[in-house]
Amino acid sequence: MNLYQIKTDMELASVYSIPTNYHSRTLLPGYSHLPGGETTATMRFQCDTPGFKGNVQYPPIWMAWVKNVLNESDKSRYQYLFRRAGGIQNSETEGRMEQLGCEGNYVNVIAIEGNKYFISTFETDQAPPEKWDGFDPRVHRITVVNRLDQLTRSTAKEVWFPLMARPGERLWLDVKYLKPVFVSPLPVAEFDITIDKDKSPHISN
Repeated sequence: MNLYQIKTDMELASVYSIPTNYHSRTLLPGYSHLPGGETTATMRFQCDTPGFKGNVQYPPIWMAWVKNVLNESDKSRYQYLFRRAGGIQNSETEGRMEQLGCEGNYVNVIAIEGNKYFISTFETDQAPPEKWDGFDPRVHRITVVNRLDQLTRSTAKEVWFPLMARPGERLWLDVKYLKPVFVSPLPVAEFDITIDKDKSPHISN
């Protein structure tokens, strides 16, 4: 797995057209009206598919998974996610979600073409995972930035959402918005692991 972390406002000179200058975007005059002085720390994905809309409707089976599994049937959490001006939905239609991630989260890079780092996502024609163990780079938690240059959250509990694409859409981020966490070496050496009776593992290639 090639894990990268999405950089924060505080690590970037700009986030697309937002001149963050290595500080939270909430310090800019255009964000002075924000209640609590914070805003969702979103990073919009790109796609080269003609007619790319930048948003996608979660199918009903995914809506149920997001509500009941990811957010544990906690009404306050999924209402926070599915709200008109929350930065993730931005639509009157429940479940029509922007195709983006949140700063500080991890993505799995599956291909690189120049500065385009293509990321692993779910697709609308797939079924949700049978299990959720708390970590999958295709699932992000909502993060916010505030006027104290902090990356944090607004809610008492984490609010989660899946990264979703239509079949055939390849979403990517510019490498300048990412920092490597763990990159698998290629080629990968193969090892045999055996465990003796004393439970001590031994590795041989």
